[in-house]
Amino acid sequence: MANLLTLFVCLAAGVVIRRSGRLPENSHSVLNTFIINISLPALTLAQIHGVHLRSTLAYSVAMPWAMF
Repeated sequence: MANLLTLFVCLAAGVVIRRSGRLPENSHSVLNTFIINISLPALTLAQIHGVHLRSTLAYSVAMPWAMF
């Protein structure tokens, strides 16, 4: 439930900042680049230590290879 609340708070903050005119027009591309190139790899590296290898994870690993 806290994640959902955080999502709506961030969405509302984005709408308020966008309407106030404090950010330039291309700020969305800069934020997306930061999230994709820096935040997501850092989050992945932080969470990978808590993964316990089980046989059920084989499906998750094999699916991208099967789709390719």
